[in-house]
Amino acid sequence: MSEVKFFLNSTIESAGRGQKYLIKPPVSDSKKTHRGKGSKAAPFSPRANPHSVSLGGIEPYGDQVRTVLTNYYRFIGDTPRRRALDQQVKLLTRHYEELRDLGYDIKDVTTFGLRHANALLAKWMTGGCGSNTVYCRWSSLRSWSRALGKNGMLGSIQELHPGFNRHESKPKNPFRMLTIEQVQQRRDLLRSKPDLTHYFVDRLTREVGITREEALQIEYDSLQEVIEGGTPALRAGVGNRRAYISSISVHLPLLTEIRDFMKQRNRETLSWSDLDLDAALQKYSLRLSYVTRTLFPDASRGYNDLKKGEAA
Repeated sequence: MSEVKFFLNSTIESAGRGQKYLIKPPVSDSKKTHRGKGSKAAPFSPRANPHSVSLGGIEPYGDQVRTVLTNYYRFIGDTPRRRALDQQVKLLTRHYEELRDLGYDIKDVTTFGLRHANALLAKWMTGGCGSNTVYCRWSSLRSWSRALGKNGMLGSIQELHPGFNRHESKPKNPFRMLTIEQVQQRRDLLRSKPDLTHYFVDRLTREVGITREEALQIEYDSLQEVIEGGTPALRAGVGNRRAYISSISVHLPLLTEIRDFMKQRNRETLSWSDLDLDAALQKYSLRLSYVTRTLFPDASRGYNDLKKGEAA
């Protein structure tokens, strides 16, 4: 019996000792680690996350820009493609890095103002950028000012420089001069490849007269309806961007080939199933440019030879 009493008493005492440690002893203000050095009344400074904060304790420009753009598109009810949003964030981040190189210490991207825009414009115009490049970059800054809620802060570039001409400077190779035989030779090469997507898009743009975007978004069901005679117009696009191509019945042989190809590849549209529209456009443009350069490496010398002849 005495052993049972001893066990109960020891258990109660140990429980009492354990409860004392549940309450942390108070810590004086001088020993608190979250206060700054040199002052007892220093404000609270939480410990920064090294993965989300750049050097100097400033949030990276890209993260700030992405947050502002996301909130802006959500406010206006628009949902841009991820690739387009990434490109816009990359471009604006580059502008802020240029401002940092110019000596502007910008910690918050929302403080972007007219003096920053004018500094960038002066750098671009004196740095050898083409007039069209300057125009496009200035347009991106105007869109960015609207996202910041500063509508009307940046006017058109013609208002600042009345003599500015967007098409004043011409690229080195503005176009490639291909003959009808060369176009046919390139088309034959595209047709010999296993993937006929490039071939069909090239034929649609040249024969039907539609854009690359419309050609890549042609729907299988719409092709079937046109071939069977149910509708005279071909449907291309998705949602509000859907377009109807009329007078398409004269190209039934081509449409039949495209339908059979899409059925074989199990596609709902002519574009590649694993790519969005922007990526498909880029893939098509790069492929077409590569084939043209490979087949006709001297096709782009016509314009340069003409300019050299004028200079002579």
